[in-house]
Amino acid sequence: MTTLYRLTADLVVVVHFAFVAFVVFGLLLTLVGGALRWEWVRGVRFRVIHLAAIGFVVAESLCGVTCPLTVWEQRLRHLAGQASYHGDFIATWVHDLMFFDAEPWVFTLCYCSFGAVVVLSWLLLPPRWRRRENAADGSTFTAVRRTGPTGAACSVCELDAGRARQSGGRGSSR
Repeated sequence: MTTLYRLTADLVVVVHFAFVAFVVFGLLLTLVGGALRWEWVRGVRFRVIHLAAIGFVVAESLCGVTCPLTVWEQRLRHLAGQASYHGDFIATWVHDLMFFDAEPWVFTLCYCSFGAVVVLSWLLLPPRWRRRENAADGSTFTAVRRTGPTGAACSVCELDAGRARQSGGRGSSR
């Protein structure tokens, strides 16, 4: 059973690392993608999930709460009989990349600063909001404001699936 606890603890470290990577590289990709005009970095779903992820970390830090993934990993290591983080190479390497010895206020300052940069990215590179509207015939469509290659704004509209079925599968011409 100790092997199962050790392997689960290693899995928790990898999941924790993936979360940290998403938060860090998510911001990096948002900033680079904004400069290179990548449309996907302005997607609302991606941006909201990213903001919620760093918001969770900031809230934990401000409230003095230890990350649940850290607590879970430490408990599993204890159940496996491991007093330290010596174990598989990958788990040890991932763990050493993520954890540093510093005063708690240093981490709180870093998390809050990083969170502020994420919020600032929302102001500098706002996400593209989609809105649903009713057409004259009662169908709905999604209107998305985009910027064309020349910098001029244009609208892209898509009819809903129900409207396409009513017309015998023929979509609108674009």
